[in-house]
Amino acid sequence: MILQQAPDPYLDWVVTMLFYTALHLVDQVLYPNSQLHPRNHRQRHTAIAHEPMLASIYRDYRELEHQSRRSRYECVRFRSEDVNRLSARLTRIEKVVKSIVS
Repeated sequence: MILQQAPDPYLDWVVTMLFYTALHLVDQVLYPNSQLHPRNHRQRHTAIAHEPMLASIYRDYRELEHQSRRSRYECVRFRSEDVNRLSARLTRIEKVVKSIVS
């Protein structure tokens, strides 16, 4: 997997990629099911929290978003272990989305 091949200096970008992958996965569910296309993160938070099919992944999504912000705005250095932990959160989101759109 590409995440396992990223050198340490670029793990911040991997964290950001994990979050934006989750964002697009969530949008795959929101538009077809609720005709929602959130214009900003706050609208997306509300939509995820109130969409019964996505509520179970709300914490995973928010953690990915939080760590992505830390990466981009606080210049936090991530370790491989951090990326693995966050990758597991994305995997949970992928499973839920796949079960909905399949």
